[in-house]
Amino acid sequence: MHKRVIEDSSAQMELIRLGMMLSHAVVFAIMLCTRVQHTLVHMLQVSCVSYVSSRGATGLYEIVPVERLSTLTYADLRAAILGELRVDAAEWKKEVKYEDPYCEDSEVIKFFWKYVQEINDSERVDLLRWMTGLFCLPPGGFSSLTQGFRISKDHGSLDRLPTVSTCSFMLSLPEYKSFDSLAYKLRQASEEYTFGRA
Repeated sequence: MHKRVIEDSSAQMELIRLGMMLSHAVVFAIMLCTRVQHTLVHMLQVSCVSYVSSRGATGLYEIVPVERLSTLTYADLRAAILGELRVDAAEWKKEVKYEDPYCEDSEVIKFFWKYVQEINDSERVDLLRWMTGLFCLPPGGFSSLTQGFRISKDHGSLDRLPTVSTCSFMLSLPEYKSFDSLAYKLRQASEEYTFGRA
């Protein structure tokens, strides 16, 4: 009986030793897999950054020729990539199409352009953003937009605020009877940037 206990205990010791070796092997395998994973992720990140950088440079050279890059200021480069950050009221007016019954000589249209000319550059950019969803004009200004800007008549009550369709660059404008009324309603509407609230 004493011999059997010794055999059992040595078998147990052997099992414990094998178990510890196995657990060390598992831990080592996990560490190795983690290292391989980190190495692969790093290689993938470097590869992706390199790919994106090379594609970005290629795209940049399509916008700005490589020989001109050294002569550009930060503002010039930003404008070439992002577009214009100011809105020229005269250029905007030149590019607008009016839907019947409105035309350039309509009283409310004259009020609108007076309002656009009187507000500052920052407010004009905000107005453009509200009307079109654009944060700035593309390089080339209004003439380079894929669709023209339109103003149509809102046949509802004069108490209504102007509304916009940012997808089609259209302002629906009630036929306000005074400049002050148009300015108040337009400012009130354009200060609200969320959909369905203006």
